Amino acid sequence: MKKRLLKKLMCPNFGTREFHVFGVEVERDGKMLSNIDHDQLKDMDDIKEGVVVDFKKSTAFPVSGYVLSMLCDEDVDLGHYRELFDRSDDIYPARYAKLINASLKRLAKVKTTEEGTWNREEMAYYDADVATPELRAAFLKQIETVPLWHIYLERGKHLVDKANFNKDSSVLEVGCGNSRSMAWLARPRDIGLEYVGIDISWKRMILARAVLPEGDLVQASALRLPFADGAFTHTVAFSSLHHLPDHKAGIVDSLRVLQNNGQMLVHEPIKKKPILPEGKFNRLRNFISEYEHSEHDSEIDVKMVHNLIKERDDLEMHHEHYNVSIVRKLLITWPMSRLPFKSSKAWWRVIISLDRVFVRLFCQNHNSFGPGAVFWVLGKSGKAGSQ
Repeated sequence: MKKRLLKKLMCPNFGTREFHVFGVEVERDGKMLSNIDHDQLKDMDDIKEGVVVDFKKSTAFPVSGYVLSMLCDEDVDLGHYRELFDRSDDIYPARYAKLINASLKRLAKVKTTEEGTWNREEMAYYDADVATPELRAAFLKQIETVPLWHIYLERGKHLVDKANFNKDSSVLEVGCGNSRSMAWLARPRDIGLEYVGIDISWKRMILARAVLPEGDLVQASALRLPFADGAFTHTVAFSSLHHLPDHKAGIVDSLRVLQNNGQMLVHEPIKKKPILPEGKFNRLRNFISEYEHSEHDSEIDVKMVHNLIKERDDLEMHHEHYNVSIVRKLLITWPMSRLPFKSSKAWWRVIISLDRVFVRLFCQNHNSFGPGAVFWVLGKSGKAGSQ
């Protein structure tokens, strides 16, 4: 994490904003430096190993592998934090070591909550696929060489192209996972924008750092974003909000950290009538399913978002696009999925066009045959009286 990130941070426990950072290992202009205290660090210094602290609240957050972990107390895996801080007495100056030990003692007394359990289960689930350096290296190679046109084509057209990212943009990706879409569609170093990605999975954050080393990565909950109000010009949620136990709360907190006249870009699966009745035709159901998620996953309620816009004077719908009908699902399942050109850009343009025609002709009322996903560009106007 770069030191400049401190200006955007807000403690998820206390809401405070006065942070200091100590860098055990710091990258500056391509060179590695050791044991640099807060006042000697420059804004663009990239802290590889270190600690972010709030002296007034006796709170410490670890930085490791260039990734900051800034979880609220209830979400922390204590064993994970102990591992990251296990040499604090030997490395850090006394005033930092004292806060690290105080934080660990406080965390040991924290009672389990339903939300905290949910988040730790999500961490474990999404950490598993990238748990080792070998698995992350293999995944990184795939990310760099295999474009997911079935995702990128529409995310580019209906979200990124409408965002008008530029060198003055500051983008928060909520639930960024491995940051794959941003790397392909709006590379921060090519545009010059400031990028911050958050995710609940620590190992995914380590992978995301390898994918977008120019960005800042933070392990955090999308329900308690550790950032100040209005810290970003754009927030992005690429199929991440439906993982949350409270979809509306996730959207509202993403809007909180958005500047007035900023944009929130959303691509999510949505609720619709099931094609097949629950508990029946399971083999056929699995046949037309695209992929599996964790047991926590659900879909976003379109009416909830539309009602949220009506409730808030500062929120506007700038763009709305639906996709993923039954036609699309059938065209991408076996045996069609075994065709040698199934992953080509041209093939996916055809699939997307057919899907769009079917949705417009037969699914405008959101029936069982589709659509199953939505793209939204929401605008925050900053009008008086907003919630």
